[in-house]
Amino acid sequence: MINLIILFSCLSFHYVSGTADTTTLFHEEKQPLNKEVVVTSPQDIVTIMEETADFLKKIKKHPSKFVTVTPGLFDSLGVTVDDVLQTVEFIAEVGKEQPELLHDTTFLNDNFTFYRWHGDASKKVGSIPKGWARPPESIITTQYRITEIPASHTKDENCVYPIYSLPPDEVNLTRDQKLAKKNDLIRFKYTRTEIVDSSSHCFHHAKPLAWVTDEGRKEFAMQGSVLLLFKNGHKQLIRVAGNNDMKGEDEYWFAEVVKKRKESRFPVKIKPRRDVTYAADIDLLGFGKVILLKCWNPQKKRKEVRLGVLVDTGSAFKNNLAKLDMFTGYFPDEQSFQKHIKSYPHTARAYILIKKKTVKYKKLV
Repeated sequence: MINLIILFSCLSFHYVSGTADTTTLFHEEKQPLNKEVVVTSPQDIVTIMEETADFLKKIKKHPSKFVTVTPGLFDSLGVTVDDVLQTVEFIAEVGKEQPELLHDTTFLNDNFTFYRWHGDASKKVGSIPKGWARPPESIITTQYRITEIPASHTKDENCVYPIYSLPPDEVNLTRDQKLAKKNDLIRFKYTRTEIVDSSSHCFHHAKPLAWVTDEGRKEFAMQGSVLLLFKNGHKQLIRVAGNNDMKGEDEYWFAEVVKKRKESRFPVKIKPRRDVTYAADIDLLGFGKVILLKCWNPQKKRKEVRLGVLVDTGSAFKNNLAKLDMFTGYFPDEQSFQKHIKSYPHTARAYILIKKKTVKYKKLV
């Protein structure tokens, strides 16, 4: 699986140039839907759209040195961040008042501008099962999850691997500041063995967030986020917060706690929500874009439509407009995850949705 690095504290959402001919990958397509089955839960759509709208409004009101939100490549198509905000607000409003309309393909055709996303065929995409359309016809759709792993507040015979938070010398530093001070920062001085080996006393700068099994630490490094299940019943969601910039056996991933969403004047990182949270190249596509997928369900053998919003990213998507990752939920192991995703597509025809200026929708009185 792709190692997603989903960081609110040090991720900058900004336009990145240098990808050749990316603007040719998007064009407007009129009335692309034809009575396909929309399978996404309206309730989940409403929740993720409301959270995305809340984030966009707050980041506009309270600019942050850590986060900059732009339309990405869609700036050249005349799409603004306000257009994105109006789109997610409109979907949330409709979903609350008349949820059945979010499953009505005629309503979707009439009220949104559809920008067809052609997958970048110049990127390596790996093996694709026979019969599935490849880029540029489609984009590659992969799935990610959050795994539930056993954890302990102290080291024991099973949980022998410490998961540390970032050392205190990085508090309040932006990503650029961290890179500039890299030679002086604590986390870049030690190998994984030195950090994990408590007898060496090399790493005593932070208290472990938890102790996990060796299998658990591998899952954390691979997935980027895990749900810690402590013996006393306590649960805690953590995600990667950066590594020591070493390779192979010397690499160590630090973590941060994903805090519960609460009322705040400031933007709060959006937590993944099953089937409506997507990860892709946020720099190029732009945070908060509503993405519609026309795809084939290999289990039910039918055409389907899925709706989601782009709020996550990762190193695997850097300058890569060939693929998109779909968050599928929480799972105790690989086996249950693989069983669940049998109904998910390998590739899909993708569209970016922007609300039309004039809509065919009447509010209920």
